[in-house]
Amino acid sequence: MSGDTCTAPDMNCTNTATRNGVRDVYKGRLCNTCWARIRNRYTVECSESKCTGRVLKDQSKATEFKGRTKPQPWCRRHEHVALSSETISQATRDQVLAGYLKGFTPDWESEFGCWNWTGKTINSKSSGVPYGSFWRKKIGSWSAHRLGFHLFFSSGGYSAVIDHRCANRLCVNPLHLQAIPQRINDELQGKRSDRAGIIENWSADDETQTVPQELEEFARSNGLPLRTPDCDFSKSWEARSRPPEPELSPAEAVEIVTRILDATKPSAIHPEQRKALIKRGLGERTIDDLNLTQEEARSMLRPKRIRPRRSRRLTVS
Repeated sequence: MSGDTCTAPDMNCTNTATRNGVRDVYKGRLCNTCWARIRNRYTVECSESKCTGRVLKDQSKATEFKGRTKPQPWCRRHEHVALSSETISQATRDQVLAGYLKGFTPDWESEFGCWNWTGKTINSKSSGVPYGSFWRKKIGSWSAHRLGFHLFFSSGGYSAVIDHRCANRLCVNPLHLQAIPQRINDELQGKRSDRAGIIENWSADDETQTVPQELEEFARSNGLPLRTPDCDFSKSWEARSRPPEPELSPAEAVEIVTRILDATKPSAIHPEQRKALIKRGLGERTIDDLNLTQEEARSMLRPKRIRPRRSRRLTVS
């Protein structure tokens, strides 16, 4: 059948087709030999040593590798190297930072402190959602949020995508971005429709504990907000690590529960006390809705004794 024969262009190849073509280059069926020939013709090797990734020469067609061709070719896994001091000069990096700063406007009214991109945007080919776009001659074309993340953080992984934890796709605040696998990014879609969903699915466990010194200086010198749900910085530039949650002893937990039960209004409960009680296993409904006595509360917080199971003896008749 003609469908089982290689359809490589400009080649009278009669081999059996085993591949579905080269992504973004050729859509026809190809044999292994012609597939490798076409792939090598339209792609170049990544500049990172011992890397097997390849980059499309024409960056405007790159939708799978999404590599960088300027000033050197880099695959998606190593694209952060294109912005490192080993690749570009400090003068070039300063120019990129200046252009990046002019491309967004900080949102002071938002409790998250997003940096909203106001420059050029392009629509995603898959979803049609607009994303920020950034271009400079010495580094080529970048998505604005990927540029903002890689300017201050480095990440790796072929499947890594830069996720917006604030659910604002035009935000370029590096603290609101994280590199996660595509699978996890797909799972988070649709779970951030409101403020509660954003905070619940912020991935606080992966949140950076400390702000990079360069990012802190960049925000401080330009008066930019650095805020996240767990790190609500009192000043626009002050960077603090997230304080650890205090560990409570059973006696301290009982004392807090007693104070809560004696309170006249549930709203009188301090947020830190509520958080500590929830951590100890006392749910919101138990605190607000159920009418517990002090003895019942102490009983709930008292550690349970685990009795050892008795071994059954088997009798052989």
